[in-house]
Amino acid sequence: MEKSRDVPIIRPGSSVDIVWEDDSGRTPSRLLPSMVYDIDRNRMILSQTMPPLTRSHLGTILALTYLKREERHIQRYGFSARFVDILLEYSLVSTEKVIALVFEIHSKPEAANLRWHYRVKPPADSGLMLLLGEEKMSVIDISLSGVRFSHIRKPPFKAGEILSLTLVVGRNPLEIDARVLTAWLPSGIGSASGLQHVRAKFLNSYKEFEYLLGKQIFTIDRQLLAKGQQVP
Repeated sequence: MEKSRDVPIIRPGSSVDIVWEDDSGRTPSRLLPSMVYDIDRNRMILSQTMPPLTRSHLGTILALTYLKREERHIQRYGFSARFVDILLEYSLVSTEKVIALVFEIHSKPEAANLRWHYRVKPPADSGLMLLLGEEKMSVIDISLSGVRFSHIRKPPFKAGEILSLTLVVGRNPLEIDARVLTAWLPSGIGSASGLQHVRAKFLNSYKEFEYLLGKQIFTIDRQLLAKGQQVP
């Protein structure tokens, strides 16, 4: 099969790490090692992970990272991809049949580290602004898969509620729906204030959204590292 032009430096047989973040957003991201079976344009076939990905995870946007040896060092690259299918009897060259995962590549690889898909805490001058209608939300942290923000609203946010958000990245307004996963009162603040912390998962993500937000997250991460503010 023709090798993807979007991933020019990764080949069948290469090792990749799938960065997995659970829906709650309260546990650390984990790496799921895998191996590339094949690449055909923007589709990539990988080995099953342990613990395994299942059909309940189909449609999830994930970050994939891999290592590339360069002249004087080893560089990690990362890109986003959507988990689109599971092949129960994928044939290897040896005629052995295995379970395989199919991903649709959504972005070109760029130099990254394992924080590439982790949540970052954007400073006030981060170039990100989150709006619900015309109201500005205070972003606490954000990743490609979701956002945590604080806001005062009555009636309060409820788990399962669908929000129509606008994420402004630089000068680019990006419309995105999000489902509220959890909403809680910050410790030490009474319920009378109406202030809530909300964790929401992005829904129906699209390439422009993933590209612009992913690039901005990477930029913020580098800036925070330079200031010594981001936890490795």
